Formats: sequence, structure tokens, C-alpha cells
Amino acid sequence: MATDVCTLAGIAFECFQLDKNAPKLFGFAELLSGLALTLLVWTIADVRYKFRIETAGFRVRDTSIAIILALGVVVLITDLWRYSQWWMPLKGPITPEIWQFMLGLVFFAVFSTWLIVAFLRPPVFNHCNARQFGKSVESRLQRGSTGELTIVAAELIRSSSSIISHAAERAPKGNLKTTARARELLNTIASPRFCKVFVESAPKLIISLFNEIRAQEAYGPEAENLARNVLTAAINNRDSFLFVELQHEELGLKDYPVIRALWGNLNMVNGISMLLSPYTSRRTPWDLEQWRAYLHLVREAFATYVKGPCTMNPNSLHWAYLNIRGMYADLNADLSVQELRPDDDLFQRLQALGELIEDMVEMLDKHKAPAPLPHTTIAKIILDLIKAASCVRKPRPVVRKIQAKLVWEDILNSCALRSDAGTAIQSIVHEQLLNTIKRCPDLDSVRLLGYSLNVLGFVVSKEDSDYGSTWRTLHIELLQWVRAHLAGMLRQHPRMASECFVEGMSFDAVHNRLVIRYPTDWGDVPPEYFELDPTPDEPQAAAG
Repeated sequence: MATDVCTLAGIAFECFQLDKNAPKLFGFAELLSGLALTLLVWTIADVRYKFRIETAGFRVRDTSIAIILALGVVVLITDLWRYSQWWMPLKGPITPEIWQFMLGLVFFAVFSTWLIVAFLRPPVFNHCNARQFGKSVESRLQRGSTGELTIVAAELIRSSSSIISHAAERAPKGNLKTTARARELLNTIASPRFCKVFVESAPKLIISLFNEIRAQEAYGPEAENLARNVLTAAINNRDSFLFVELQHEELGLKDYPVIRALWGNLNMVNGISMLLSPYTSRRTPWDLEQWRAYLHLVREAFATYVKGPCTMNPNSLHWAYLNIRGMYADLNADLSVQELRPDDDLFQRLQALGELIEDMVEMLDKHKAPAPLPHTTIAKIILDLIKAASCVRKPRPVVRKIQAKLVWEDILNSCALRSDAGTAIQSIVHEQLLNTIKRCPDLDSVRLLGYSLNVLGFVVSKEDSDYGSTWRTLHIELLQWVRAHLAGMLRQHPRMASECFVEGMSFDAVHNRLVIRYPTDWGDVPPEYFELDPTPDEPQAAAG
């Protein structure tokens, strides 16, 4: 009956009957072969190409599946029509050959779209695919595969400019949704887990992102978070760019692309407050190698700063100086060290800090940095170190090595601090030290007084002596003040002596004098004395 109807339709509309043996351009079998090959390629495809497909401007995979399903139905009907030799219009614009060509062209267009997106023109972050970018990066971050995240980090380099541009605070108000998604994506990139990966395996992403941050002046909270987590990951990972570039320095290869991009640019040093503020933990304190790596970055940032106008103290360096206090955090009254050798961690940490201070002073002289901002800053670092060292009061050999050798002599008496900039810094240190001591008997003043007496002693260096010449004026003024005021304070505040004097130093109330004893391996040497002025109410104290 159906055959009769088709025959009548063919007669009525001038149709012809399809030939099932005619050559076939594209049929259901060819569709299945192509589809099988496409699915195989997608299954074994690298994460890189899957990421590109996922982040295209439209849903390539979902759209392709819908088109292929519809195409399969049409191709299957076409083959059924052909093998059943049903009728077709004789004078229609579409011949069987053109129809098959169109079906094959649709399939080829789907395949070509995948090829273009995955290989020829990978997608870049924009308002069309902002959501796809965020979801794809977030999903891979949740899976936590280091290999996948490394590839994603390399892919994000291409979109760095667009991401920073959309995330900037001055982004166009008409694109608020894209701006929000760009900031979410940037925060995802700045997550500690992601930073650990690309700090080690994709440092080019760091360079690209921060170059764009600098170029577009996008110093927002996202940039602060990114900088802080990058620095934390770099210091905690011995295979990161930081340690690799420091190894290059030891080999004489002075090429620091990442360090230069972050800490070698004045705009970055001034613009990002958290540039030198890594996250630290008391449970896992840094070792000497990590501290040296961090000090290298502080040195680079300070060198960048002094080359500029020096009209302000960057917040990044301010936080760095606060972090440096962690190097000598164990300098306190509870320090349980019976002997301090050159190979001990504390000894080497204090030496490394002293080298940093010397380098900073040399930079001031080299670049003729104007006073007073950088000079005052270095003086404050030295004073903070002196305050910490003043808390250590026993045993005397350790106290002497810390207070006199590592802090006072190796830093304040170094060649670097005998220059013009160094002399200016010493003047600030001496003035503030003496002014603080004169505020006795508050705790800091009392400890600094004991420190100064232990370091300088009771005998002022001769005028023609080179040693001690840089602090001779301070020494004279200190002893004059001590002679005039200390006896009365010690009698009025008896507990002051326990916070002031280091082991081996004491106040002889009977003879109204200070005493320093120097125990040695071969026995005690004669003590030194310093006579104090008698107090008004006890004039007989000096007579004894």
C-alpha cells in the first residue's frame, strides 16, 4: 500500500525513485566511524585541550553532542529513504548528492570547531566565557592533581592581561558580572594550593600576572593575596623559582626573571603592601636557608626602593622589617644556650642579618639616597635588634658574643657603617639609644642601659684609637649620665638590677660602684669598677 502511495506521489509531483546502488558521500556508517574516532581522541586527549574546550565562548561539547545526535537521526532517515528507494522531487534545488554533502559538511564543521578551539585559536578569558573559566579552574583545583594544575597554569598565561583588566577596580560598570567572575578567578589562582603548583612548575604565569598588575596598576586585594601566597609557596618549596634563581646567583648567572618582575620594580614595591609578607607558622619556623632566601628578596626590594625618589617608606618594606624580627625572636631572657659557636643556627642567622644591614648601607652610598627616610629605617632595624639582644643576660660568654660581637662590633663597627650613610645611621642609633636610656627606670630603658654597659665597658677609648672611635662620644655621655644618676635609681628601685645587669655585672652598694667580673677558662681575672656619684641622702656611700 505504501509503495502504491509513493508511486502515485511520484507521478503527481514529477518525482523520481532513488537508486540504492548510487555512490554514497556520507551515510550512517561514515557518521559512526567519524564519531568513534572523535570520542577516542577526546578520551585520550591531554588536559590542555580539554581545558580549552571547556573554556570556549560557548558550550562546544554540549552543542556538538546535540548536533551529532540530530545529525545521526537525519542520516539514518536518509539511508532508510535511499535503501527503500522512495521517491524524491525531480526538479528540487537539493539533489541527493547535495543533501549528503550538506550532512557531511555539518559533521565536518563540528569537527573543525573542536580543532580550532583546541589547537588553532585557544580561548582567552572574556565576558563570554568568564563563567566557564571559573568553573573549569575551580573543578581542577578541587581535584588537586598537580599535573592538571600545572597545565592549567600554563594555559592561564594567555589570559593574564584580560583577567587583570576585568578584575581591576576601575573595570567598566556595565560588566559587573564579568568583573566579579574575574576577581573570583584571580582569587582561585591565588589560593595556596594553586600557588604551590605554579611557583614550582609554571613561574611564567607569575611573571605574566604581575607584569599585567604593574602595567594596569591593578593593586587591589586580589593582587595582595596573590603576592602573599606566591611568596609563601616560594619560601616553603626548595624547588621553587626563588631557590633556583639563588643557585644561579651562586654560579654567577645573574638572571632573576621572577624576582625582577615582583621585587625589582619600584611600582610593585610601592603598590603591593604584602609583597614581602609571607604567611609563617610557629610550628614550622624557617631554617637558615629559607631566611637567606627571604633576605635576598628584601635586599632586592630595598635596592629598587633606593634607586627611586625615596619620598615615602613603602608598606611592603615596612612589613618586611617586622617579619625580620622573627630571625632573632629567640633572643630573650629564657634563651637556654650555654655555648654559641659559629656553626650554630642562631649565630649564622645574626650574621646573615648583619650582612643585610651592611648591604643596605652600601646601597645608600652607591645610589646617594637622600636622607632621612631610608637612614632612619635602617637605624630602627639596628635598634630593634639591640633591644632584643638586651633581653639576654646569661651566661656571660654567650651574652658577650651576641651583644658585643654579633650586634655591636660586626654591625656598628663594620666597614660599611664608616661611610657617609653609615655615619648618619650611627648618629641616629646613638642618639635614640641614649635618649631611651635616660628615660630609666622603665623596662626597655633599663635593659638598654645594661646592654650598653656590657658592650662599651667602663673605660672610654683613647682619642687616637681607631677601635671605638665611632661611638666614643656616646660612651662618654653614657658614663657621665650613669655616674650621676644610677646609684640613686638602684637604691630607689632595688629590683632594677635584675633587669639591667647581665651575668657578671653588679652594683656594690657598700662602695657605691659598678662591678664587672670576667670569668675565663683559666680563672677569674681582676674585676673592673666604675665609681658612681653618691646620692644626696647617703654621702657616706662613696667614702667606703
